[in-house]
Amino acid sequence: MVLIDLEGLGHTPKSASTLSTDLAKRLDEVDATYRAPLTNHHADGTLCPADHKHTSSGKPLHTDCPGRAYTRTVCSCRWKKKEEESGKGYVNECRKRRLASHAEG
Repeated sequence: MVLIDLEGLGHTPKSASTLSTDLAKRLDEVDATYRAPLTNHHADGTLCPADHKHTSSGKPLHTDCPGRAYTRTVCSCRWKKKEEESGKGYVNECRKRRLASHAEG
């Protein structure tokens, strides 16, 4: 259980400050909601922007994009999955399984 005193003796809505970075980080660790965003990357390791579309094999449909070399997901619990050969669909399936395992408890 976490109690946060934001208003009371000596505190008013105008004087209450935001949460400290340390406290916000600790609340994220306690939070039962896990996140695992799916990201695409170029061969040099740079992030491929979300507005760059690709064919199912990773070939770019955007003129300035060198193409998707791999897809990666990192869960907020620090679990990681990176796949170059199996592709985006496999990484996404692993991501969904990992998030479901958190929900099971």
